Amino acid sequence: MTVTLTKAHNGLYFLAGNPFMCHLDMAVFLKENSGVLKPKYWTMGADGVRSALLANNGITSAGGTDMSTVAPMEGFFVEANTPGTDVTVKYTTGMMTTAVAIQAPQPAPGDWMRISAGDNAALIRIAGECGREYDRNEDVALICGSTQEEATLVYTVAENVAATVNSTPDASGTEIGVMTGDGESNVLRFEGPACGYHTLYDASTGETMALHDGFEYEVTGNVSHRLYLSADTGQLPALTGLDMTVDGNEVTVTPPAAAGEMRVEVCDISGKSVYGCTGRGETRFMLPQGMYVMKATAADGCSGVWKIRIE
Repeated sequence: MTVTLTKAHNGLYFLAGNPFMCHLDMAVFLKENSGVLKPKYWTMGADGVRSALLANNGITSAGGTDMSTVAPMEGFFVEANTPGTDVTVKYTTGMMTTAVAIQAPQPAPGDWMRISAGDNAALIRIAGECGREYDRNEDVALICGSTQEEATLVYTVAENVAATVNSTPDASGTEIGVMTGDGESNVLRFEGPACGYHTLYDASTGETMALHDGFEYEVTGNVSHRLYLSADTGQLPALTGLDMTVDGNEVTVTPPAAAGEMRVEVCDISGKSVYGCTGRGETRFMLPQGMYVMKATAADGCSGVWKIRIE
């Protein structure tokens, strides 16, 4: 059976559903439709967004709950390989299953870290074969609608994309963000084996904290350009290939000769963006007195995050 999913405007995301009176095996569904769909899907409700990625022949969810199946007549969102107003997907009897997903915490395969606030979470998959940049085949973007306006949403930043699943060879320098109501307090919970060798840096306080499985940290309101992971205790890492120097109030960032285009972003300790540029080769700019967090990402995957104090 084939079904054509349609939408009014050109785009990547489509609403699909389980047409069977039994559960839909999502690993089989995504594999069978790999010619037209990316290996991921989302479900949405008033309490938030849940997302999952097909990786290593199994379904890995951002929140840790079992999303290997979709219930009868339940809707879900998919991402097309190419933008358009329609995409045709197929359903086969091989996708039908009587195995019901168990809504209990599930470990992610390999090395990982999960950051959650209540029922909503973001997952970092650490795998050497993955790239640092956002890849539609291995990362899952945060998508939400009007029904999630009251929900607290947690994400990490992959390149310049808010992601609920972020696959990377190294979590150092990864930014953690939260979307929530004004003044609302949330407790971020950190879980997974990667917590054992990472620290959390809060740019608003200048504090660096050693993580462990089950570590909790309270934040208030929206969080952006503030929380960063590091595998180095004490300082945010300058990752392979980039060099940064400060001379007075002049900052210089130098990428490798073959790095290609480089994006530089600077925020103050409140998270407000104060400088940004994209170009090739050495970048120089001036900053007034204060404390800043700078992130630089080159096209070849080299990246770095630094704390900067301008006297």
